[in-house]
Amino acid sequence: MSIDSSEKESYREISRGKVATSNQLDDNVIADYDAMGNVVGLEFLDPAAAADWEKFLALANQKTPGASKVPKPPAGGVAS
Repeated sequence: MSIDSSEKESYREISRGKVATSNQLDDNVIADYDAMGNVVGLEFLDPAAAADWEKFLALANQKTPGASKVPKPPAGGVAS
């Protein structure tokens, strides 16, 4: 898991796929998906939420990619 201390965010990489879309799972967690709908990673806007990453991974696997899209940051922005 990587932590961006300047932004108080953390990221849990699930696979090495390329991110195609993202869904906001709750106020503090965003799931990234590849083009096939597989979970690539979980972004935690509040690092405390990362303690429950397995719960959010299960939720991410139930959600349909694109249901609540979150804009991708610009190139060179915060990694997701």
